[in-house]
Amino acid sequence: MESDIGQTAGRSSWLRTNQGVGVLICIATIILLVYLVAQDWTFEVLRDGFHLGTFTLVSAVAILLCGIALVFDGQKNVVEEELAESRPIEFVYAVAMLVACYVYYQLAWKVDFLLITPLFLCAGMFILGVRPAWVAVVAGVVTTVVMFGLFHLIGLDLPSFLTPA
Repeated sequence: MESDIGQTAGRSSWLRTNQGVGVLICIATIILLVYLVAQDWTFEVLRDGFHLGTFTLVSAVAILLCGIALVFDGQKNVVEEELAESRPIEFVYAVAMLVACYVYYQLAWKVDFLLITPLFLCAGMFILGVRPAWVAVVAGVVTTVVMFGLFHLIGLDLPSFLTPA
């Protein structure tokens, strides 16, 4: 077992080891925590006494603890097979998806949730391999309507021509 770990780590860069991934997770999470602590809304007290950012902060701390565990655990030098075989373009795809999500968020709130969300979901499902295309379209529309309805039922109005401003 020990020889497998050494051989696996030797075939790939340190960043692809569990330890390298753990360090990257820790760095990203610390940046997120600094951002959250700098925001006024994080500490806004809600009517039930909780702070608005409580669950976000707790989640970020949990992610940080998992990242720390990756850095120091007994398999820190292991490279997962999928990560060893990954290519740099896959990182570009991930960043492109994050940018697409940001664009979706901006459009959904500035234009209309009910118009933008089905387009985003249909395109995303199609890109991820849902075939035939009509299945992606139907799934995107149904998912949008269900989400909109559920949010409306719990009293959260999403920006739409159906809800008065």
